[in-house]
Amino acid sequence: MYNTHQGAISHYARSHPDSFARVLQFAILTVRQPLRNVPVDTETAQQGGYEALGVLFGWKFQAYVDAWDTREAIYADCQGLARQYRHDDMQASRAIITRLCECWGFGPAKAGFVAQLVYGLAGCIDTHNIKRFGLAPRAFDNYCQLKTAKARARKIAKYVDTCYALGGPETLWDTWCEYVAANQGASYENAEHVSALHCTALGLDPNAVPF
Repeated sequence: MYNTHQGAISHYARSHPDSFARVLQFAILTVRQPLRNVPVDTETAQQGGYEALGVLFGWKFQAYVDAWDTREAIYADCQGLARQYRHDDMQASRAIITRLCECWGFGPAKAGFVAQLVYGLAGCIDTHNIKRFGLAPRAFDNYCQLKTAKARARKIAKYVDTCYALGGPETLWDTWCEYVAANQGASYENAEHVSALHCTALGLDPNAVPF
């Protein structure tokens, strides 16, 4: 699952700022939505118009627009950080998540999800993972309300440490897919299907061998 699907997404996202922005937008569309809905929601959002507002509700609209409008800078910064810390996954995770948290609407969980998708770092501690690992429900909330850079850095460091304590990006991905498939069996064929939807939503062939 992870080895095939994350690799395909990583190659896509790192190839061009536009592709990177599409991954950011995908992450935005997954918020408070079951993954099974996201491929169709992605098409609806890209088409624009009145119907797009149905999937870009609340803060999502501004976040979606901002991801596209700032794509050149975000892409350049994250690619640079990935090169700078290529021999240190923990530091790379902290640095990239910190940069992604500057994007409209992003906190550690969605920034960690993008780091996982694009760079194979950290992971997404969403509500499913909060529940299955017995973590404090609001452990990583309120990042944007923290007043100092030091407090925000501590929050991100705790988030990254937790991701790796729980097994890291591959384990978090594969076990999350297994958990969702087991608990929402009427919506997904199996864990492989859950994993493949990450590619499908981005218009990628989930069966292609990653570069």
